[in-house]
Amino acid sequence: MIVLGIDPSATSTGLALVDEEGDLIWSTSIKMDKPKKGADTLARLSHKRLSSFYHSLKHEVYSHSIDLIAIEYASFQASRYAAQIAGTILGFVSALASEVRVELVPIHVQTIKKVRNSKYLLTATAEKQRSIVAAKEATGKLLSHDEADAYWTAVAALERNK
Repeated sequence: MIVLGIDPSATSTGLALVDEEGDLIWSTSIKMDKPKKGADTLARLSHKRLSSFYHSLKHEVYSHSIDLIAIEYASFQASRYAAQIAGTILGFVSALASEVRVELVPIHVQTIKKVRNSKYLLTATAEKQRSIVAAKEATGKLLSHDEADAYWTAVAALERNK
């Protein structure tokens, strides 16, 4: 089974392709320009930015044989803007999963942390640093924060399907 893990974000969405053993096949981040301040949230999500994101994501999905797509799902209580961005990205991913006939599974951020922390005893205190350090231990590669979170999202989906 090949799982595509996705960590949605307003400026950089992490993607990681993981096999059934939890080995990292490939990872990347899709960058989006930071939106302009002062505009309404939906106006900030310009058609050009979102179209570019969608086409980049579609290219990656069609370039690999994927059995399952897992996307990090969080409560987003801290920011309405973050929730709107994540919801928009989830909509794109859902449409794409339907198009390629691949199951889409939302994985809550707390589940991802439990899976990650059960595999690695971490000494780093910052959450971002924990994710990166544990991913490096698991994969042998230094990933960006977004890629590391996408990796752990995929691994949590694999654990869920065991």
